[in-house]
Amino acid sequence: MKFQKETFFDRIVLQEPIQLGQRISKFQIEVLGENGWQQVFEGTTIGYKRIIRIAPVHASQLRLKILEANNTVAVSNMKVYKASEEETMPY
Repeated sequence: MKFQKETFFDRIVLQEPIQLGQRISKFQIEVLGENGWQQVFEGTTIGYKRIIRIAPVHASQLRLKILEANNTVAVSNMKVYKASEEETMPY
């Protein structure tokens, strides 16, 4: 995913079209910043919706690498967000 300009975010939302079943079983997320590609997350399963919290980053691109899948991969949605300060403060 290429951004029109460098973007600041700390949440990544991934979704699979669940009517086809859960297919992705292991994946990595990398971002392209000033120091090249850096891995920011590795996980298992996405399912209907997975919201991933990461340390805040500035990036011009985001890359989803599928490491294991049980069928042809299908991703229905991929978005990034910056959580509000209230969401990131401990209670």
